[in-house]
Amino acid sequence: MKNAPPAGFLDFVVARGSALHRTAALLAGQGQVAADLSQIALARAWQSWSRIDGNHEAHVRRIMVNEFTRHPTTAAVATTSPVQRAVVVLRFFHDYTEVATAEALNLTVAAVRSQTLEALASLRISEEQLRAALHEAADGTAYPDVDALVTGAQRRVAATGRRRLRALGATALVVLVAGGLLATTTGSTDNVVPPPPKPSPFTVNTVGAGFPAYSQGMKRLTVLDAPMLVQTNDSIVVPTTPGQQLFVAMTCTPDASMETRSDWDVRMYASFTVFGGEGGRPGCDSGMGLGGYPMIGRAIATKTTVTADVFIDHTALPAPGLLFKDAKIHVAIYGSVPWKDYPLPARPADIRTNEMYAPQSIPDTVRVLGPATADAANKPLTFTQPFYPDQELYLEVRGPGRMRVLINGKDVGERVPLSTTTADGLLSFWAYQTEGHEFSFFSSPTGPEPERGTPVTVRIVPQDFRGPDWRIAVVRAPPNG
Repeated sequence: MKNAPPAGFLDFVVARGSALHRTAALLAGQGQVAADLSQIALARAWQSWSRIDGNHEAHVRRIMVNEFTRHPTTAAVATTSPVQRAVVVLRFFHDYTEVATAEALNLTVAAVRSQTLEALASLRISEEQLRAALHEAADGTAYPDVDALVTGAQRRVAATGRRRLRALGATALVVLVAGGLLATTTGSTDNVVPPPPKPSPFTVNTVGAGFPAYSQGMKRLTVLDAPMLVQTNDSIVVPTTPGQQLFVAMTCTPDASMETRSDWDVRMYASFTVFGGEGGRPGCDSGMGLGGYPMIGRAIATKTTVTADVFIDHTALPAPGLLFKDAKIHVAIYGSVPWKDYPLPARPADIRTNEMYAPQSIPDTVRVLGPATADAANKPLTFTQPFYPDQELYLEVRGPGRMRVLINGKDVGERVPLSTTTADGLLSFWAYQTEGHEFSFFSSPTGPEPERGTPVTVRIVPQDFRGPDWRIAVVRAPPNG
């Protein structure tokens, strides 16, 4: 096929077209102008796709901002210049550093700094106000027609040999005005009305679909349902708190014709991403147990856009297209909650006598230490233990609280799954249930092993415990490790 898209291009546009379109809208305004800018950037990336080394999205974004600053619309005089708009969008929407912004726009760092200061002075707005306004405006951007983006880029690639890519039309110009809001100024009588956005496949589930309101230091922000047919792509806007860690959980309602739920795991791909995050890939029934909430990134504004990409492989089925005909997915977005704001459960009256809270009996225990009273529960504990390869630490907790575990001064909390730690890196426990974690005395796995009998110092720094609900044991590791 003539001008066929290069390998991986279509998948990229499907996954990141919405994010690129939001950047274009912040630069050039809603409607056809933003679509033109997106298509021009994609067309240029199309022609050099195989030679792009590294981050394709950053490469396309760089093309976009440079195209805009070289050929801005001239329908009206903006409060800020095109270069200033490009600088503030990269700095305060995409969180580029001054160095990265200078590199993307072929400016000096000093020029980036001066353009930023001039833009802020012109708008009479603070950095935080501008950042919030940009994200609010981006969240209100209509989801683009992916087919139109690809078709437009293909058409522009075909026209490259006949003429230079057309500069942006003069249909609209978005200016950043005082207060950080976006306003559109029309400068042409031949206005193009953008097509209405496609209906979202997601609907809000107001009853929660069985996801707990609070779990493992997280609060449920929203739950959405969607039919599981072939592919589901959308951008989900979630109310957030700047700095909040975001997680995703998912459950699946199978089709009546499905023989086993394992079909989901074999044929389903699901990814949820926020800008700047690595993305989370939950499976069905994720979030139903400890460590089951993949982290998808961190919020930087009061609203965060989560990009969803869910795909079912319908090939090589006994009845293609029918297996998941009536199936659904239920997606919960969670946000981390400060310890002081988390609704911890009440302390059970029978915690000392109920078997479900009883400390475990661990074979080959060398020694056990821990608080005996509530007063001692939040006091640091330090002890020294000779090193032997067949011994390890076993931390057991049966009630809410936080702590650090240090071995020879090294914080070993990173050895525990992320979902059990707070933003400050403390090991955190959120319920009254017996929970155990094992630690090697060898705190530097990449270095040489200490000699047998070498003293190892262990320090436990607890806080927020309501009673003597933790203990630390030195145990002999099983022969098989």
